[in-house]
Amino acid sequence: MAKGDNLDMSRHSVSVLEPLDALEIAMAASSIDKAWEEIQPRLASAGFENCALAVARRSIEAPVGHPDTRFWGTFVSDRFLIEMAANPDVQRLSPPLQMLRRSARPIALFGDEVRVKESDENGRTYNKMMKEYGIVGRAIAPFHAPAADCMMAVGWWDFNDAVRAQAHWEEAGGAFCLAATYFCQGILDAFNPLEHPVEKLSVREKECLLWAALGRRTGEIADLLGLADTTVNEYLNRAMKKLGAKTRSEACTRAVISGILKP
Repeated sequence: MAKGDNLDMSRHSVSVLEPLDALEIAMAASSIDKAWEEIQPRLASAGFENCALAVARRSIEAPVGHPDTRFWGTFVSDRFLIEMAANPDVQRLSPPLQMLRRSARPIALFGDEVRVKESDENGRTYNKMMKEYGIVGRAIAPFHAPAADCMMAVGWWDFNDAVRAQAHWEEAGGAFCLAATYFCQGILDAFNPLEHPVEKLSVREKECLLWAALGRRTGEIADLLGLADTTVNEYLNRAMKKLGAKTRSEACTRAVISGILKP
């Protein structure tokens, strides 16, 4: 659904978020990717269209951009994640992240609550990002596994109407949190969510991907690195395959988000 579309939340049923179903989905899937592909439509059917699953180490203060952090679903947008990865101090200022690190209680922020005090440049940058990306509400169901140094969370973002989003959360948030908790427990039991699935990129693959991320075309990259055009394309195709990306743009984004390339 595009930002700005009206969302009639009353038409959604929360019965699609049965916690035992969420657990079974996670346990029966062949991978976390497959599990998310199956649970995401259930979340959308319950009125939670813009959702994501995040996995990070509890010991990392600025997880976006760290190699062990992984995302599934729509975490606001790829551009938002890249901007967060480039601003670790802004990440640390994020109220949800601060709350997540302190407690396993659900988090829900709507309207002015998504902003922070602009006591310094980081605060101004944070609020500018919230406004730029149209975030008027967000809710997060956290799951902590201290023994594994693992923190998981299923998040929901609203870009339309804070009042209506808050009303929907008050009605269906409990079901969302319960299903998310069971789903995360299933993921933890069935997989090692902190295991990084990306095959290591070679030096040349990183170099070609970095120049591609900076907007250079194949011929330009070839000239810069003293390679043939076909060789550059081969390195980029290998990087795309390792990152599970269908396009160069997607590969560049995934590399930045996972910390392989530094923005």
